[in-house]
Amino acid sequence: MKANNILNRILAELSSIREVKFEQMTLENGAVLEAESFEAGNEVFVISGEDRVAAPIGEHLLADGRILVITEEGVIAEEDLQLFRFVDSVEDAWEVIRAFYAL
Repeated sequence: MKANNILNRILAELSSIREVKFEQMTLENGAVLEAESFEAGNEVFVISGEDRVAAPIGEHLLADGRILVITEEGVIAEEDLQLFRFVDSVEDAWEVIRAFYAL
């Protein structure tokens, strides 16, 4: 096979790859979270410069007052989506968490 044919086949394969657009959310502390979409089962990453690191387990207060809870490192669980609420303060956020988990 000639080099031009090989190159054309490679270019054709590369052109068929779809570009994935990521959604971003900002935490209260200014850190940025990124996911293909913020839905159950999707991976969530913390963006730090050029690096993408799996979001750690825990409660993450978003800049808009919602809370994202990660129960498995880097993955949004179904119950996390039920916990999304708009609140006015950290105290209100804690009350939502306490009520949700019956603490």
